[in-house]
Amino acid sequence: MKLKIWLFLLMLGILILAACQSAISLPTETAGLVSDTVVPTATSTPTPSVTPSQTPQPSSTRPPTETLPPSQTPTATPPTFVRENTPVPTPSEPITAENADRLVELARLGKGRIVDVQLSPDRNFLIVQTTIGVYGYLADRLEEAWRFEDPAGIADMALTRSERWMAVATNDGRIALLIYRRGSMFTRWTTGYQQIHDLAFSYDGHTLAAIGDQGVSVWPVGVTEPLYHYPEMVGEMVRFTPDDEGLIAFDAEETQFYTLQTGEIIRAEKRDKLLPLSISPDGDYFTNGEMVWEADTGEVLFELDWKWEQDFDGAIVEFSRDSRYLALSAVSDDKISIWRMSDGEKIYELRSPFHVFGEETASPKKLAALSSRSGGFFPYYLDVAFSPDSSQFAAVTSNDTVEIWDLGTGRFDQQIDCFGDSLIFRKNSRLLVYGDGGLHQIDPNSGITINLSRDFSSLRYTNQYEVYDIYTESLVLFSESGEWLFVENTAWKIPEGTRGFSFGKEAVLAVSPDDGFIYTFDNARDIVRARRIGDFNVVNETMLVPEVGEDWPETDQIIWFPIISSTGKFISGYSYDAYGYKTWDLETGLPINDIFYDGLASGAYSSQGDKLVISGIDGLWAVDLFTRDVIFESEGEYGEFEKIAHFTRSDEYLILVTDGIQKISLVNDFSFADLQTIADFYGYEVAISPQNEVIAVDDGTQIIVIDFDTGDLMARLPAHLDKILSLTFSPDGRYLATSSADGTVKLWGIP
Repeated sequence: MKLKIWLFLLMLGILILAACQSAISLPTETAGLVSDTVVPTATSTPTPSVTPSQTPQPSSTRPPTETLPPSQTPTATPPTFVRENTPVPTPSEPITAENADRLVELARLGKGRIVDVQLSPDRNFLIVQTTIGVYGYLADRLEEAWRFEDPAGIADMALTRSERWMAVATNDGRIALLIYRRGSMFTRWTTGYQQIHDLAFSYDGHTLAAIGDQGVSVWPVGVTEPLYHYPEMVGEMVRFTPDDEGLIAFDAEETQFYTLQTGEIIRAEKRDKLLPLSISPDGDYFTNGEMVWEADTGEVLFELDWKWEQDFDGAIVEFSRDSRYLALSAVSDDKISIWRMSDGEKIYELRSPFHVFGEETASPKKLAALSSRSGGFFPYYLDVAFSPDSSQFAAVTSNDTVEIWDLGTGRFDQQIDCFGDSLIFRKNSRLLVYGDGGLHQIDPNSGITINLSRDFSSLRYTNQYEVYDIYTESLVLFSESGEWLFVENTAWKIPEGTRGFSFGKEAVLAVSPDDGFIYTFDNARDIVRARRIGDFNVVNETMLVPEVGEDWPETDQIIWFPIISSTGKFISGYSYDAYGYKTWDLETGLPINDIFYDGLASGAYSSQGDKLVISGIDGLWAVDLFTRDVIFESEGEYGEFEKIAHFTRSDEYLILVTDGIQKISLVNDFSFADLQTIADFYGYEVAISPQNEVIAVDDGTQIIVIDFDTGDLMARLPAHLDKILSLTFSPDGRYLATSSADGTVKLWGIP
């Protein structure tokens, strides 16, 4: 009996040892592992990876074994700043010319601007790519499960169809291989690319391809040395052919088909229009928006007979999940064509019921009703999606709505208010809308929003208003106490670093000097609201009254690029009903007709809200808003380019941005004497510290800090991944806040 037990234990030990040796021979995931294996930089000169070696096809290379460690999900690089929902460090002293060289980033708020959203193969995770990171959400309730962020920013991401791998390319040319269920990094390597445009997995999930400034490279999953490298392949996107034996590289003008093993070009398809290449989910078809090919043979199955009356900048192409249908619409067009793939027949041409173009016979009452329901703008489509069972079809419009059709009958079903520019169905009863407006989940059956994520940037209300290169001043604002930071439509609680309130479609434009109120503007309805700081309840609202002309409907927008005085007494901006710069009295909502300037312009209120400076390509004016007297006027004296005016906090100086930065002493009587040039370089966004110590200026993605008195350059800081949109100092001068088109807000100070 003892001998039998001994033999059994011996055999069990041998089996365990063999299993361990087998596991050691395969790469396994290690939490936090960052393997920056340097791959030789790809050049036009042949390298060992250019000529493929006679190795087994990538499809025969199994992906690495997934072994999940019991550890926390790592981020790409430990940040030196704090993230949102973390107490913001208090700067040690105000920012001055003497300490500006010690200015550092203290906090980063926001997860960036949404670039792409994908559902995981099992549909349990929603993977959100932004400008700064990739975030995994539980798809059923939009709760964040993990995050992967990188200081260089995110260039692209790709998921396998079934093996649960995700690849993420960063803007510095590196690639990280992640396990999407945890966001944990399996491995990471440097590719030799300066910029990666696109990533794609093979259909079997065993191989990864990247296209960028150095051509196309192909890696077996889990291996950091490329199996193939073809520097002559160019384009913006890359895909595998459905049989995984070829590559497709394409850009705006041409689609090229290559063999994977040799890189030999098989054929090329020229395109006259900016149309994307799209492959059906089952891999049987692909289309360039003009014709449909059979993937296996390359045979043209049918042409897509869609036409419109105007030029277009691109197209929306979408296959249904079961590959039975194809939808196509031109960007900025208001109709959608749907084809049945089995016979190539166009079965529907869907159109918004609010469409009124060409209805010359429509009654004025009907036109007014349609215009009112569509928000004053007739909609066009931004993105489309089929429900998983192909019973419903949805489209997101330019009017912040989602329209849904019954695909069985082609009948319009309903319209739901929800702003974004892209959408996907998570399942038949869940529609996800995302884009500059954040991330929303709506129920088509009830027609209401059932979940909402405000984690992301809402750049639809950006302060970078632009009309013929004329910009307004910054819209990043501190409360007088410094407790609140208002950025676009969001209130941030500064001590805690948390989102305190979101104002939806309203943009915060001014804070009262007594710190009691903020003033917001609803751009869609031309309404100004006064909200109490703290609970942000509305205490007063005013609808602006247009001067309705013969060709100008009352329902249309009457003011663009608005600014509001800090007292909440006046609002000014460019008015399309008068084709000039106008001011309204917010007590009555009526325009002040004698304060009007023809042509494009930008403006700035004095800190007390009693003076308005209007600057533009034709000159500079200062107006006393209470007496309505023009107290200064100059045409052409301050340069011939666009001008932007900024008052200092004490109204002692006015800063002009022309072809440089200039300082004017107001000298109480607004004589605009003592013009001085502070700096010669060019920047749109300017912020002045409270005690006139320094000026902060944007230089694209960098911050420049200038001595206010001497004009000397004190610091230049890389700040954001995209253009800086606004800057402002806190009232005590300790914080400098910046916002950017990368979708983040940053706080800077002296540690």
